Amino acid sequence: MKKLIITGLLLTSSFANQNFLTKTQKTILKEVKETAVELNLPQFKNSICAISLTETSAGKGGLIGDSYYQNGKVKPFIDKSLGINQVKLITAQMMIKHYKLKQYYYMLSKIGIYKKYTKYLFELKRFEAIHNNPIWKKRWAKGKGLRTKRWVENEVRHYQTKLKAYRKYYNKDFLLASTLLSDLKFNTIIALYYLKYNYEKAKKQGYKNPWRIAISRYNGGNHNIKYLNKIRKNLNICYQIK
Repeated sequence: MKKLIITGLLLTSSFANQNFLTKTQKTILKEVKETAVELNLPQFKNSICAISLTETSAGKGGLIGDSYYQNGKVKPFIDKSLGINQVKLITAQMMIKHYKLKQYYYMLSKIGIYKKYTKYLFELKRFEAIHNNPIWKKRWAKGKGLRTKRWVENEVRHYQTKLKAYRKYYNKDFLLASTLLSDLKFNTIIALYYLKYNYEKAKKQGYKNPWRIAISRYNGGNHNIKYLNKIRKNLNICYQIK
């Protein structure tokens, strides 16, 4: 009897939690689950639903994350976690190449090359911000701080030159990152393949519970207990979404 009561309470809780979702959230989570079925990965439909709910509250919590480096500086757009499932650019690159998703090759740059040019991009944006600052513009118009103006303009030209060699890579990387951010289905496809990749890898490595490892690795590390608990909680909600 006690077990039945507990089970009943859990079911009641999951229905209650589902009722807190907006119509838009429910629609998004349905689409996420349908994408898993379309990719012939129905075993992950509730898992990816729970990931979407955990990562961004199905889009309600914001679609751009992991925005700062450890030193507190803002990351360039292409280095952030993006979209409904908070997918990183390098993850998308790896999955497109690993699973030979040829329909997306037009967005595929060299894997990880963005790490070489993001430092130049960061500095360019920094000096452009100074150059466009209305306070500095006002001072320069009065003939003040002209040494600073020359220095800033030289730095802008310097980093623009540095970036020229990477322009073709940056254009593709920016397109891929933008698509991760704006296209829910594409973002979910990449996230599903990443989940599958981690599951298959964990299974090959001999883990008794490859699903647990795959979920944990999605957010970093083999034993991310805090993340696993969030996913399990949201799974109860996702089971009810049809």
